[in-house]
Amino acid sequence: MKAQIVAAEAFRYTVEVRPLAVPACIYSFAITSAWLGAKDPTSERTAVQISLDAGGLMALRDLIDAAVQL
Repeated sequence: MKAQIVAAEAFRYTVEVRPLAVPACIYSFAITSAWLGAKDPTSERTAVQISLDAGGLMALRDLIDAAVQL
C-alpha cells in the first residue's frame, strides 16, 4: 500500500507499507519525500524506513489514532 500524506506546492511526502518476503510476517514501513523543483523531480528521498511485525504496525496505528483524537 502506498499513499501520499502531504502535498504542499512542489513538495510531497509518501508513505508505503509492504510485506517483506523474508523474514515472513515482517513489513517495511517507509516515508519518502520528493521536491518537484529538484534536478530529478521523480527521485524520492527516504526520510524513514523501518521493518515491523504486525503488532508494531498496529501500535503505530494506535499511537496515531490517539494523537489525532487529542
